Amino acid sequence: MKGRDFLFIFLCLNVFPCFGQYFSAHYIAPAPWQYWHNACEFIVATDSDSLVTVDVRKSDGTFIVTLTASAGSPAVYRPVGIFRDFPRHPLNTVLDGAGIQFKGEREFSVNIRNVASDQLGTDVYIKGNASLTGLGDPGVGVSFRLGYYRDGPLPSEPPVYSVMALQDSTELKINGVGVARLNSGQSYLFRDRIGTLVETSKPCVMNTGAFLDAPGGCGDGTFDQIPPVSVLGKRYFVVRTQGNWISEQSTLVTTEDLTKVWIKKFNSSGTYLNTDSLILQKAGDFFTFSNGDGAVAFSVAEIISDKRIAVFTGSAQSCEVDVSTSFPVSSPCNGSNFIETTRFKAYNQADLPYFCYVLLEDPNAPVDFNGMPLETRAGARRQIGASGMYIFTFNSSQLGNPQVISLSSPVRLHISIIQIGGGFSMSATFSNLIEQPVLKEPIYVKNGPCPVSSAILSVQTSIRDIQWFYNGAPIPGAVDRSFVATRSGLYHVRGFIPCGDFSESVPVAVLLDSIPKGVQMVKSCEYYQWEDSVYLQSGTYTRLLQTTDGCDSLAVLELEINTSTSFVQFESHCEKYTWPINGNTYRSSGIYLDTLMNHRGCDSVVSLNLTIHPSPITVQQEAGCESFYWKLNGQTLTQGGLYYDTLISHLGCDSILMLDLSIYHRVIETSAIKACQSYTWPVNDKSYLQSGIYRDTLISHLGCDSILVLDLEIFQPDRQDVYVQACQSYNWSVNGMSYDKTGIYSALFQNEHGCDSVVQLNLTILNSSASTTQIAVCDPYTWSVNGIKYNTSGIFHYIMPNHLGCDSVLTLDLTILPHYFARDTQRSCGSFTWSVNGVDYTHSGDYRVRLQTRFGCDSILDLHLRIDPEYHITDTISALNHYYWPVTRLFYDQEGIYTHYAQSSDGCDSVRVLILEIRKRGEVYIPNAFTPNGDGVNDRFVVYSSPEIKMISRLQIYDRWGELVFEQKDFPPNVDLYGWDGNFRDQPANPAVFACTVEWVDTEGDLHILAGDATLIR
Repeated sequence: MKGRDFLFIFLCLNVFPCFGQYFSAHYIAPAPWQYWHNACEFIVATDSDSLVTVDVRKSDGTFIVTLTASAGSPAVYRPVGIFRDFPRHPLNTVLDGAGIQFKGEREFSVNIRNVASDQLGTDVYIKGNASLTGLGDPGVGVSFRLGYYRDGPLPSEPPVYSVMALQDSTELKINGVGVARLNSGQSYLFRDRIGTLVETSKPCVMNTGAFLDAPGGCGDGTFDQIPPVSVLGKRYFVVRTQGNWISEQSTLVTTEDLTKVWIKKFNSSGTYLNTDSLILQKAGDFFTFSNGDGAVAFSVAEIISDKRIAVFTGSAQSCEVDVSTSFPVSSPCNGSNFIETTRFKAYNQADLPYFCYVLLEDPNAPVDFNGMPLETRAGARRQIGASGMYIFTFNSSQLGNPQVISLSSPVRLHISIIQIGGGFSMSATFSNLIEQPVLKEPIYVKNGPCPVSSAILSVQTSIRDIQWFYNGAPIPGAVDRSFVATRSGLYHVRGFIPCGDFSESVPVAVLLDSIPKGVQMVKSCEYYQWEDSVYLQSGTYTRLLQTTDGCDSLAVLELEINTSTSFVQFESHCEKYTWPINGNTYRSSGIYLDTLMNHRGCDSVVSLNLTIHPSPITVQQEAGCESFYWKLNGQTLTQGGLYYDTLISHLGCDSILMLDLSIYHRVIETSAIKACQSYTWPVNDKSYLQSGIYRDTLISHLGCDSILVLDLEIFQPDRQDVYVQACQSYNWSVNGMSYDKTGIYSALFQNEHGCDSVVQLNLTILNSSASTTQIAVCDPYTWSVNGIKYNTSGIFHYIMPNHLGCDSVLTLDLTILPHYFARDTQRSCGSFTWSVNGVDYTHSGDYRVRLQTRFGCDSILDLHLRIDPEYHITDTISALNHYYWPVTRLFYDQEGIYTHYAQSSDGCDSVRVLILEIRKRGEVYIPNAFTPNGDGVNDRFVVYSSPEIKMISRLQIYDRWGELVFEQKDFPPNVDLYGWDGNFRDQPANPAVFACTVEWVDTEGDLHILAGDATLIR
C-alpha cells in the first residue's frame, strides 16, 4: 500500500437522510433461483418529481439495463431470458454475479417480483410467486440472525439463506465457524437452523427464502431480505391474511439471552382477545405462532419484547405462500411517509388482484391513495385495542386496480401489499427500518512517501450524542462528530437522529498501511548479545530505525533467556523402582545418573540415590460355623475363601498375611401347617391349641446347629344367624333353595378355612299390589307418575314400591287423538298463487295455514316457496385491442352494443347487454439487422410502430462493452431520418452485434421498454 494518495470510499449511499425505502443504492443478495429471465420483474420508484436514472447491474458489475423513474411513474423491467435456461443456484458454493446492485444519482426504492406460475414448467426450473422490497442502507450489516416464517420440517424443502459481500476479502462465519471468503459481489447460499448467527468481517446483505414451500398441497418459491441485528426493534404488528393456517404463521428470533416476549391478540374488529407471554433463554432461540387470532382475516397480533428481535411472517391465498420480513414499529423513526409501486402482473401480463393493510399511530391523520383520501374508498380506519395503532384494509377492486399504487401521509405508515389470486401469491412490506447516520467517506492522512497510518471519519452535523465504535466495541472518549482512525477494521457511529431516536450507521471498513516491521525470534541459554547490548532476561525489545526513504521502520527482537539445571533425587522402594527420567527399572540399591535437555533447551543433570527393600508372606488356615472373627484386622467373615491383609514391616515394606478360611452354615427347615381347633407336632409329640411359630434345635453332622420351625395356624368353626324380609319369595344362596312362606331354616357348610359351620335363616315374606288409569288427549301426554312424555297411544306400566317396600304395578291405558301436518314445496318464476288460501306470493319464504279436526285437534298446512328472479343485466366495458365476453364465449374486436337472450340457471328469462369500447395501445418493432452500405435499402436502424404510437421517448444502442454508441430522444417512429446510420464518432462502425433499448409511452400512458439485439452488416 506504499505511496497511496487516493480517497478510499466504502459505502456512502446517502448524502442526505430520507424517509421510506428510498436510497441511492440497493444491494440485493441472490434468491434461491436466478434473476436473469422474464419470470422476474424489477420495479424502481422514487419520490422525486424529476427523473431519476438507475443503473442496474449484476453484482459482479455486468450491465443489465438503465431505468428512469419519477414520482407517479415507476419503471418496470423484465429481463429477456427464458427461465428454462437458468437452473437453480447451487448451495455451499461461492457464486459470482448472482446478486443485483441498483445505483442512481438520487434516492429510489426497489421491488423485485418473481411472476412464475405453476404452468411455466416443473419445479426443477423455477418456483416463484414471490416479492421482495429492497432495504437500502439499513439492510447492510455484519451480524444477522437467520429466520423464516415457520419452523420445519417443511413439506418439500427447508429454507435457503443467501449472503452477498460488498467488499473484497470478506470472511463469512456461521455460528462462529468460518465457511467462506467472499470478494465484492460474490455470494454464498446455504441451509441452517432458524436463529443461527451469521457474522461477516465486512458489510454484507442477506436474504431468506425457499426453492419450494408447499403449505397446502401446491407450492411456491419464497424470498425476502434479512435485516441486520443493528436495525431490529422491540415491537411489531402481524396481520392475518387469507391463507391456510399453516402458511399464516410468524416466527420471532431473539438476539440476546433471556428475552421476554408478550404476544397480544386482537380480532378483525380490533377488540382485544388475550395475551401470551414467554421467556426465551438463549440468543438465537425462536418461537412460531399463528398470525392474528389464528383464524380470521385481518385479525392482529402485537409482539412486544424487552430486547431486540426479528420477526418473519407468512402470508398466502389458499396454498400459495410468500415470506415477508416484518418491520418494527418501536421507534419514531420506523415507517414511511410515502411509498410507490405498480400493480401486480402475471407472467402473461394479465392483471392480478391484491389487498393491502396500512398501520399508523394516529386516529385522524389523512392517508392518500394516488392523491385521493383513502377512507372515502376503503372505509374508516379501525383502532387496534389499546395499542394506540389503527389499521386500514382494502383490495384492488375497491380502488379500480390502477397502474400505479401510491400511499402517502404526513405521519409514518407501515404498509403491506399482498397479491392474491390467479394461482399467485406475492407479499411485500413497504415501510422503513430505522434511519441511520451517514458516514462520510474516510479521508486518509498521507505523510510524504511514507505509508498511510491514519484516516479521518466524520458524520453529518444533524447527529448528536455521538459514540464511535471499533469492531463492534465502543471507543472510550470518541464522542465528536469526527474521529481519527489509527487501526484497520470496521468503524460505525451511534447517535441521536433528527426523527427522534438513537440509530447506528452502516459500518465503514478502514484499511491502513502498517509501518514496515522486521521480527527476529531468538532463544539463548544464560545470555544473548544484540547489536551493542547484552540481554540477561527474556523479553521483547524494539529499535526504531529509518528506511532509505526516511520512513519509520521497526526492528523487533523477541528474546527468551533460559538457564541450565541440576538436582539429586532420593528414592526408597520395595522390590523395584522405574525411573520416569529414562524409563529404566532398577531392582537393587545404588546411585544412577542421567543428563537431559530441559524444556528451555539447556542442560539438566539428574542423580538418583536409590534403596530397594524385600517383602515377606505368612499363611493361616481356619474354619467356623456361620462366621469367623479374624483378630488380625478385626473383621467378621461369613464366607469361606482366601483373604489377605498387608502390614508394614520395620523397613516400611509390605508384610502379607493370607487366611485360608472354611465356613459351615446351620440348616433351617420350616413346616407350614393349618388345622381346625388343635395340632400335634410329630417332631416333639406336643399338641398346640393356638396359632404361632414353634422351634426345635438339633445338631448337624458338621457339628453346627440344625433348626426345625413350625408355622402353625389354628382355625375355629363358625355359627351365623341371618334375618331376611322378601317380597313374594326368597332364594337362599347358602343351599340354593327357594322359600315362599315365613319361617326359620338351617344349613351346614364349611367355612373358608375348611372347618364345619352352621347358618340359620329367619325369613319374613311380604306381598305386592297393582292399579290401572285410562286417558284420551289430542297432544302428547306427560304421566305425572313417572314424568315421561308419550307421543303415541298404548298401554304403559310403571313399577314402584308400596308401603311395605314391595312392587306396586301402575298401568296407563293412553289414547292419543290424531292431528295432521302437511308440507307443500313449490318453485316459480316471478310469483305463485297457493290454491289452499288463494293468496298470491311474490317473495320466497315459508307460509302456514292452521285448521282443526272433528276431535278438536290441530291440522297444519305449510308452504315452502322459492321465487326465482328474471334478469336484465348491462355490462359496460372498456378494453384494450379486443374483449372476450364470457356470456357468449366470443371475442369482439369492434365497438358496439351486443345483446344476448337466454334463460337463467333457474329456467327464468335472462337478457344480457354488452356496451363495448375498444382501445388500442399500439405496438413498437425494431429490426434485428441493417446494412448501412448506401444502396437505399435498410441503410438505417429505424424504430417502427403501429399507427397508435406517435412518439418514441428514447432509443439507445450499445456496443458489446456497454459503451453508448447512439442515442435519439423524443422522435416519431417509422421515419428513417431518426434512425442510426451505423456511424460512431463520425466513423463507420465495424460489423458487429449491438444491444439496443427503446422506450415509449402507449395510449394508456404506460411506459414500455423494449430490449433486443441488432446486427450491423456491411
